[in-house]
Amino acid sequence: MMFSKETLVEYHLTHNIFPPLSLELVPYAIEALGLASDGLYDHDVVVNGYKLRDAITGNSITAGQVIDSLKMHDLVERQEIV
Repeated sequence: MMFSKETLVEYHLTHNIFPPLSLELVPYAIEALGLASDGLYDHDVVVNGYKLRDAITGNSITAGQVIDSLKMHDLVERQEIV
């Protein structure tokens, strides 16, 4: 069965992580998955022209950092969604 990236990411953020994370992260997670599928783990995550930035340091956040922090390694490995 095939699911959309959005559905899989929503499920992952709300069921596989405790406490569940906000669905506001879905666009950033999807962008990070797209970059990771192209091997671009060191590229900044940009959605709607805005770079994802660390709230404390102001540094931009890379696709690899998003994959790590949201524990999405298993989603990167699933070829049917990336």
